Amino acid sequence: MAAGCYHYPNMNILQTLLSVINGKSESAGPSQPSPEPARLLLSTGDLNADLTHYDGYIREAALWRAAKLASPEFLPAIAERLNDWVPQVRTVAQEVLLGMLPVIGNEDALSLLPRVERLRRAGRTDHSAWIASFEQALLQKVGPQAIVDGVNDPDVHLARACCKLVEAERLIPLEDLIARLLPSTRDIVLARHTVEAIFRLPEPAREPLYRRALASGFGMVRTVALRPLLAEQSPESDTLAIRMVTDLQTWIRLIASGYLKRRGIDVAAILVEALCAEDASSTTMRACLAGLAEQGAMDRLDLVRDFTHHPVARVQLSAYLAWLRLEPSRRDGIALEVLRSPHRRVRKLVLQLVREEGVYVETGTALSLMAVHDDIDMMFSFARRDPWSWLELVLQMEPRSRHDLALRERLEYELADWLDDANRTFVKPSPAQRVLFEGGDTIRIFADLLKTDERKLAQRLSFELGKA
Repeated sequence: MAAGCYHYPNMNILQTLLSVINGKSESAGPSQPSPEPARLLLSTGDLNADLTHYDGYIREAALWRAAKLASPEFLPAIAERLNDWVPQVRTVAQEVLLGMLPVIGNEDALSLLPRVERLRRAGRTDHSAWIASFEQALLQKVGPQAIVDGVNDPDVHLARACCKLVEAERLIPLEDLIARLLPSTRDIVLARHTVEAIFRLPEPAREPLYRRALASGFGMVRTVALRPLLAEQSPESDTLAIRMVTDLQTWIRLIASGYLKRRGIDVAAILVEALCAEDASSTTMRACLAGLAEQGAMDRLDLVRDFTHHPVARVQLSAYLAWLRLEPSRRDGIALEVLRSPHRRVRKLVLQLVREEGVYVETGTALSLMAVHDDIDMMFSFARRDPWSWLELVLQMEPRSRHDLALRERLEYELADWLDDANRTFVKPSPAQRVLFEGGDTIRIFADLLKTDERKLAQRLSFELGKA
C-alpha cells in the first residue's frame, strides 16, 4: 500500500472521494490493488461492515464513502479507525473526521470528544498532535460554551472529556468549573477529581467550595472536604463537626467525632440527642446508632435495643448491628432476636452472621422462626448449609406443595439440585434423619416429585447415606 495514496493536498474532499470511487486516484500506482467495484456500490447498511473489513484498502474506500455521505450514523465506526493497525488508514480516518466536522450537527460533533479522548491511551502511535487539532476544530464548531455545558451532561464519558478540555483550554476559571460540578455531579470520578482540584486554588477561595462539597451525595467527596474544614479549632468548626457526626458515612463520623473529642465535647450525648429528636429522619437514626456503636457507648445499650423494634426496616437493622457491635459475646442470642423481625431485610442479616461471622443458630430453631414469616427462600438458603437438613426441608414442605404449583416446582428444583450437590459432600446425617430417608414413603415422595423411577432413586439415596 503506497503511502502517497493517503494524502490529497489542496483538493476538495468530495472530489477526492469521487476519484477513489471511480478508480481514478492519481496518487495510486499501477500495481496498487483496489477494492472490488461491487463493494463501492454497497448500501449504507453495509458500509459499517466495510469499515471493519480485514482488507485495509476496503476500509480506506469505506472511509471516503462515509465522508461523502456525511451521515452521523457512521461517526462511531470512523472514530474506531483513528487507531487502525494500518498507519495509512489511520491518516485517512483523521482526514475524514476533520472533514466531516463542519457539516455535522453540534450534538453529533460533541459526541466524538470521548472517543477522541480515548486515543490518549492508544499504544500504536502518538495521537496527541492530531487530538489537539481536533479539539481546536471542535471548539470552533460548537463554541466554548457548549464544551462548558457538557461537563454537566448525563453521559459521564462526555462530561469527563468536556471537563478535561475545559481545564486544558482554561475556558472558564477553575473555581467556576468546581462550582458547576459540586455538589450536583452524579459521577464519582468527576466528583473526586473536582474536590481534589480545590487544593489548587488560592486558600481564600477554598472554604466556600469545600462547604459546597459537603452536600455531595458521595461520602468520599464529603470526607475529602471535611478534613481541611476541621483543621483548625473554632466555634464554627465545632458547629460543623456536631452536624457531620451524624453523617451516614463512617469516615465522616470518625473525623467529626475525633475533632469533638479533642475539643472535650461528649460525642455520645450529641448522638443520643439527634437520635431521639422528634424530627429525626431514618437516615439520621441509622447514622446515630452506628455512631453509638463506634463510640462503645455501653451506657446507651438499652436505647439501642429499643430501636430494634422501630417500624422502619433500615433503622431496625442498624440497631441490631449496633447491638452486635456493643455486645459481641451475645451474638448467638441476638441472631435469634433478628429472626423474629417482621422485615425480611433484617432477617437476612442472620445468613451473613452465620456464613461470615461464625454465629451459631440451631437449624431447626432457625427454620421454625423463618416459617412463621413463610420465608421459603430464606429457609432454603439457610438449610443448604447442611445437606441433610436441606433434604429434610424438601420432605417437610412436600404435603403443602400438592396444592401449590409454584412451591412444587421449587421443591423439584431443590431436590434435583441436592442430588447434583450430594456428589461433593460427606456430611453425616443424624440417626433420625437416616431413619427418615431410608423409609419407603420418603422414596415414593421424592420419586413423585422428580417423576423418576423409585428403584433408581432408592439406590441413589442409599448410596449417599452409605457414603456418609
